[in-house]
Amino acid sequence: MSQLYVYENGAIIGITDGRIEIKSDGLSRSIPFERVDGLSVFGSS
Repeated sequence: MSQLYVYENGAIIGITDGRIEIKSDGLSRSIPFERVDGLSVFGSS
């Protein structure tokens, strides 16, 4: 299991088809939901 860290300002985080999906700057990455223990999000408000 792993911890997922998101540092990118403006990143969009969602769950699609059992996967956590992160979209930012035209890129899209995903990881299976069951492989993640925790999610930490850092950035400016």
